[in-house]
Amino acid sequence: MMRYVIAAMIIVLGTLVGRADGSDPYTYAVTRTLYGQLLQHPKDTAVGVLISPPAIWNAGRAQVSIFRNGVLSPVEPVGGEINGVAFWDTSLVVLQRRDGRVFASVYDTGLSRKLTSDVELSEVSIEVDGSVLMATISSPPDNKGAFLHVGRWLYRLAIEGGDLRATYVDGNVASVHTGIDSRGWELTYLHTSGFSMFVSIIDVTGRVLNTTLVPYAAYSRLRRVDGTIAVISDLDNSGSSVVSVIDRATLSMRTRSISVPLEWIDLAAHKGSVVLVALTTRTGRPEMIVVPVIQQFDELPHGEIISGDFGTPHRVVVQRDTAYMLFSGGMVVALLDGSVLSRDAFAVSGSVYDLSARHNGQIITVVAGRSTTLFERRQQSFWFIVRGLDATLRYVIPALFISSLVFVWILNRRQRRLLDAIIDAPATGLVFTIDGGGRLLRVNERAAALLRITPNVPMRRHVRAYMQQPGLEHLCNHLDSINQARFEPNKKISISIGEEIREYIFSTTPLIGMLGGARGAIVTGIDITETLEQRRLVNWAQLAHDMQTNLSTIRLNAEQLPMETSDSTGERRRRILFQVGVLIDRVRDLLSIGRTDELQRGPVHSAELCTEIRHEFDADMFPHVKFSMKLRGTMMNVDRLKVSRAVRNAVENAIKALRGQEGAIEIATWHDRLHVFISVSDTGVGMDPETMANMMKPYFSTAQDGTGHGIGTMIMHHVMKLHGGAIRVTSEPGKGTQVIFRIPHEMDPKDVLRLSTAERSL
Repeated sequence: MMRYVIAAMIIVLGTLVGRADGSDPYTYAVTRTLYGQLLQHPKDTAVGVLISPPAIWNAGRAQVSIFRNGVLSPVEPVGGEINGVAFWDTSLVVLQRRDGRVFASVYDTGLSRKLTSDVELSEVSIEVDGSVLMATISSPPDNKGAFLHVGRWLYRLAIEGGDLRATYVDGNVASVHTGIDSRGWELTYLHTSGFSMFVSIIDVTGRVLNTTLVPYAAYSRLRRVDGTIAVISDLDNSGSSVVSVIDRATLSMRTRSISVPLEWIDLAAHKGSVVLVALTTRTGRPEMIVVPVIQQFDELPHGEIISGDFGTPHRVVVQRDTAYMLFSGGMVVALLDGSVLSRDAFAVSGSVYDLSARHNGQIITVVAGRSTTLFERRQQSFWFIVRGLDATLRYVIPALFISSLVFVWILNRRQRRLLDAIIDAPATGLVFTIDGGGRLLRVNERAAALLRITPNVPMRRHVRAYMQQPGLEHLCNHLDSINQARFEPNKKISISIGEEIREYIFSTTPLIGMLGGARGAIVTGIDITETLEQRRLVNWAQLAHDMQTNLSTIRLNAEQLPMETSDSTGERRRRILFQVGVLIDRVRDLLSIGRTDELQRGPVHSAELCTEIRHEFDADMFPHVKFSMKLRGTMMNVDRLKVSRAVRNAVENAIKALRGQEGAIEIATWHDRLHVFISVSDTGVGMDPETMANMMKPYFSTAQDGTGHGIGTMIMHHVMKLHGGAIRVTSEPGKGTQVIFRIPHEMDPKDVLRLSTAERSL
């Protein structure tokens, strides 16, 4: 009886597998390939306009056809050659060239009847050969007006009594995007001016609401989702991109670099937040990564591997919760949670200009090269059976077979030997062994020194019993969470050791018992503080190197300006050369700090140094600042560049503390038998106790506008440490801040007297 049941199950399963079309819920089949670029109606995919490139025998004129329900109907130009079209609700905006000028008018969707008069777009230029102008329409919900983006120009359109009105908005516009929130309908567009790039927001009337400067790039595109605006720019053709994210509510901007080309990145709303969707091939296979735009990361986190060989990625487009990934050899459609909906293989020839999905992804349009291909989504029957069998044959059966062979051998004979070797290795770093109840079983020598555990301290107590000293809170929480099924296998944790903060990467390896149950974990921590510090200093040194070339060019050009008879012109030229010289010295100083800690000591007079620093801050640039000097100087044997850099940073911080308001900054110097003191005081906003406690930490900054990076205070502390000196900071909110540098003068008394006498004789 049993064999008949088994035979029947095999027959039924074989029948279902035979009827299954594939291992994915859907497939996209080609329904039509058209020569030219198809512009589809925004609400009806059965209607569109096809603009075909000009043929040689047609005197360079583009061919325009109406696409309706799969039928193409060529249209003869009416009143001039048609050079571009764009859908405006139920009408078409038509661009025509006549006598070298470009005109716009409104037609019905069949291009058979003109609905408005012509209006000239005087700013728009077109090539003599009559090439197609790509145009898009952005229309508010009330449809009383619209914005036309044609080429690199932006116009506001309105119809008044049958006449079409076009108001010029801006030029050099690279991309536009619309958005609706509590403030109403808005148009966001990306445009350039010289070598600067901006994101501007305008309302339905064309009134500018905000303009934000973003990093310039030759190739960029704009995306907006809800209240988040993103500019995705190419990073010097290096295969990487710069993503500048602007919060519409606060207008704050964050910029990060991602090692993915800009065509492989898009923005989307997912699970109540805005996310970046990126496609990468860093592992040799396509990998879709979904990460919140607010999340900070040094490198892209792991994503979902897309199985199959589809060639080189071309474009990623996200609509709602679905990502459409186009490759040179096919297309993959997947939900943002990683579920694959379809995988289809076909050849994509030529450059991809557009990829769009309509009607919830049922119709996909791919514009590549000189052709447009339409795909229709079709459901596949019993796909889950094929996928289940494939997963069973590929993963489950081999996994069961292999695990049965190695289970006892790995857990019983090698685990303890491996743990002993890891713990006793001198280069392991910090090692903690924890049981299933969160009790500390064993630590290596470095971990014992961190926790101040002596040989007579008993083990097998909860980890919190060994971490009572301050600075270990993050480590304690991490170790405490390991047995609660919510720990991170790899996590970066900061540990305070006295006044020093160290950065560690902790890795967790679960310990498995005889029957496969968890019985604890081994946690290892590697100190990466020096590595991170060196990487940051190298980055700053590289930036300084790049700035040095540009500043030298500015100085050369300023020196070659003709000398004018006007005193004011000569004064301006002198100020330009002086400030450029100051900046070049700062860049060279930054280069020296980033490359070496070696001091180049020499005799320096403290009052002269402070006077020189004071004159670096031009009164025209800081009219709100009243500087005062109280100088009682003496000679000191120090590295002039490094000390001036530290004091200059203190003055810059004092200017920032005034926040553009009227205020005073006092620079003073005095000395005693062993030390030279330099103080910088301001009447700015001051600091609260929390800011005071963190200000000397590396890269700590309170600036919210991106102007502060925390490197200034770090250099101040670093320079004083190299000279054997110290910094004292006193501050009170609302009353100001005083920074005092205490520097050993390191001068022989005879040299001090000799140099001071020589100075007085001068």
